[in-house]
Amino acid sequence: MKGAYTIQASFPGNASFKPAASLKHTVNVGSQAGYAILIEGEITNKDGLDSHTKTANRIYKSLRP
Repeated sequence: MKGAYTIQASFPGNASFKPAASLKHTVNVGSQAGYAILIEGEITNKDGLDSHTKTANRIYKSLRP
């Protein structure tokens, strides 16, 4: 539905990782389909960031017309 939506990515934590949450963002959505929101996470020491970026870019490119 058309409108403004507030989104936030969060992770409740587990035995290996602490809980975390992103800042909240407001997204204005139109009345037509065709939206995707991709969120790429990272950890403090940025371990694995290149792989995460590569995967996020591959998904982004596959979704673009």
